[in-house]
Amino acid sequence: MIRSLLRDVKLEEEPTLCYDKAMTNHPKALLRALIILLLLILYTTIIGIVSFPTVKRAFHESGVLQLIRSPKEQTQASLSKRMVSVVFAPLGTSFAVYTVEQPRLGSSASHDTFEALLSGVPLTALKDGAITYIASGTKLLGLTRSSNIIYLNLSKEFLASSNMELAYRQLKETASLLGAKDIVVLIEGAQVELQPDE
Repeated sequence: MIRSLLRDVKLEEEPTLCYDKAMTNHPKALLRALIILLLLILYTTIIGIVSFPTVKRAFHESGVLQLIRSPKEQTQASLSKRMVSVVFAPLGTSFAVYTVEQPRLGSSASHDTFEALLSGVPLTALKDGAITYIASGTKLLGLTRSSNIIYLNLSKEFLASSNMELAYRQLKETASLLGAKDIVVLIEGAQVELQPDE
């Protein structure tokens, strides 16, 4: 009697919960999953390639590699100072590049480079008889870099520069040492046309 009851009762099959079984039964779903995975890999690769130059420049400007490579004693000194290259005119003739040790005032090498330029002629350049065409007292109010163009926001003292064309060239040649293709000069937030006519 018990046997006949068991035969009469139909046990329901359990639904398939296994991913492998579901995928073998549905080849379209497997193909769709592979396409999504390939698109995700392609998207990640494109983003990596496009952003690589910006990330590389920021990584270089941060000085992280120098901190990793230098011994601990040098690390303490490099945290407060940075070596930058600026342009001055020895004997008032053509421009020459000078390397200056600059206190870290900004978050980037670009900012510290222009702080060094505006702070005046360093001792090593004075020994060569170098001068600056930028009026003393000129302050860097802000610096932005976008699309390889440096936007400099300077104080109004810059307008008192004795030779505006050479002062502009001094700024531009210093910016070119940072890899910038051009500069835009703002005086206390307002854009002024300083580029000499060519």
